[in-house]
Amino acid sequence: MQENEPLQEQNDADSTSIRSSMLTIFRGHRFVTNLNKLIDSTQAMRNLEVLSQRNCELKIDTLSYRTLHHWDSIGLIECQRESGSGWRRFNLVEAIWVHVIIELRNMGISLNSISKVKSIFFEKIPGSQLKFFDYYLIDALYFKTPTFFVISSQGDSEFLSYEEMIGAMEVGLLNHCTVIHLNPLMNKIFKKIEIVSQFPCKRTLTDEQNKICDLIDREDFDSIKISKADDKISNIEIERGFSRDVPYKEIRENQKDAIITTRVAKGIDVSTKLTTRIKLD
Repeated sequence: MQENEPLQEQNDADSTSIRSSMLTIFRGHRFVTNLNKLIDSTQAMRNLEVLSQRNCELKIDTLSYRTLHHWDSIGLIECQRESGSGWRRFNLVEAIWVHVIIELRNMGISLNSISKVKSIFFEKIPGSQLKFFDYYLIDALYFKTPTFFVISSQGDSEFLSYEEMIGAMEVGLLNHCTVIHLNPLMNKIFKKIEIVSQFPCKRTLTDEQNKICDLIDREDFDSIKISKADDKISNIEIERGFSRDVPYKEIRENQKDAIITTRVAKGIDVSTKLTTRIKLD
C-alpha cells in the first residue's frame, strides 16, 4: 500500500498542474493582476474577513429543516450549529452554496453529483489563502461583474466572470454545461446592498451602419473614407490601387462614376488609383 502512495501523489500533482494550465487559458493576466490588487487592498481584505464570519441564518421558504439536516448529515453543507438550539449559522460562501444546491436540485441534479463539485466551490486559489469565491465576490460587489458557477457535462466546475465564460466557450471548453448566475443569489443574502450585473453593452446597428458593413464585405478596396455632415453620413469613397501592368480598359470596366488617377514618374505610368463614390440608397 505504501508503494502506491508516491504514485498517487504524482497523479494528484499532475491533475493540479493540468487544472492550473486550463485555468490560465481563459482567466489570463486580468485575473492575476486583479488578484494582486485585491490582496493589496486593506479595505477589501477587511470586508472579506467580516464576510467569512458565521453570522448568517438561512430563512428559505422552500427549504425544510429536515432537508437541511439531511444535507448536513451527509456532509453536503458547511455550517456551525449552536449548542442547545437547532439553528445553523453560515458565512457568506456557505450560505451561497446552500442556494446553489437548491438551484441544482431544481434542475434535477442528484445530491451525489452536487457533492462532487462542493470542493471546487470552497477551493483556495493556488499560492493564496483566498478562495476563488472571495475573488469573484469582490469583483461582483465592487465592479458589478456578472459572476457564474459553471459545471461542465464532465462534472468539472469553475467560478467565471461573464467574459471568462464566453472565452471558455469560444475555445470549446464549455460546450455542454450548467450555469448558475451568482449575483442574484448574493442579493438573497445581502439585504441592504444590491449586487447588479453589468453585462457588456451590445449596440444595435442602424440600417445605414448595416449598409456600410455590407459594403465593406462586398467591395474590393485598399482604403475607405467616410465623411459626415450634420451627424449624418454624407459621402463614402473607396479607393483601390492598380499596378501599371493592369490595362486601363480593365480598370475602367463597369465603373461609370469612378475617378481614375495615374501617377507618373519620369514620363512613365507607375500606378493607377480608382476612386468610387458610394451612395447609401
